Amino acid sequence: VKKDGTILVGSENRGVWVLNRGTETIESYTVHNNNIVDLEHSKVHALLEDNVGNLWMGLYQKGLFIVPKSISGFEYHVMSKDKSGANSACVSAFTKDNNGNLWIATDGGGIFQAIGNNLINQREYNEGLTSNSMICLKADKSGTVWAGSYGKGLFCSKGGAFTQPELVEQLSNNKVMCLEFDAIRNYLYVGTNGGCFDIIDLTAGKLRHVDARINRWIRTLHLDGTGRLWVGTSEGTFYYDVDRGRVLNVDIGIGGYFPTNCFEEVDNKLYIGTSSGMVEYDMKK
Repeated sequence: VKKDGTILVGSENRGVWVLNRGTETIESYTVHNNNIVDLEHSKVHALLEDNVGNLWMGLYQKGLFIVPKSISGFEYHVMSKDKSGANSACVSAFTKDNNGNLWIATDGGGIFQAIGNNLINQREYNEGLTSNSMICLKADKSGTVWAGSYGKGLFCSKGGAFTQPELVEQLSNNKVMCLEFDAIRNYLYVGTNGGCFDIIDLTAGKLRHVDARINRWIRTLHLDGTGRLWVGTSEGTFYYDVDRGRVLNVDIGIGGYFPTNCFEEVDNKLYIGTSSGMVEYDMKK
């Protein structure tokens, strides 16, 4: 969701779409004067609007695509270790740390870091990692950057090399698919591929596993404004009452029976991206 309330949806092989909440219709997001990247037929894995309004897109096997706020053109940056001009991996996630620096996770090339938004001098940031298949990123309020890998578990960096604290050895599964940070409780939620999800209490330094009777393939997590944790699985949408430790089913219609891929919250409404389309869920009702 952009700062002006515009909802953008990244798709599989069909680029980016704009959702009109008033008419409940969608239209293709067009970048003018674009003759470098075939955006209309791209897989868009990540979207982010930075502090000055530039739109960042993570494209599968095509690198990083930036649409500046000030002009109708774009900037295209290759994710490459050797600056050869060839992409080394697909972009899977972004996060910003407490200093405003951009971190980029790639599936195949590990992690890159840019100081501020300066991608011209991006650098590889893989010291301490034992995997180049990095799937998700999240920064906590202490400034620690957490990185989830596919097969090698969870890593963290406090400004230096990545490490793996002893408690992450307790993860239910080392295939980490998504992360969400809870600033109020100081919890890190870790969704896995086959092991449901875990909760790390960053204050107490403890990890507990949530072994709920839901599909164990967690695709996405979202903490809403009321403190509920929404859980997207390969078989639908659920939410978790963190304080009571209960998982509840959510009736979102036919979309509830399909894989849930993403969540976005706007004005007490939750937009749920599923493989059967987008669902608008009114959290007040």
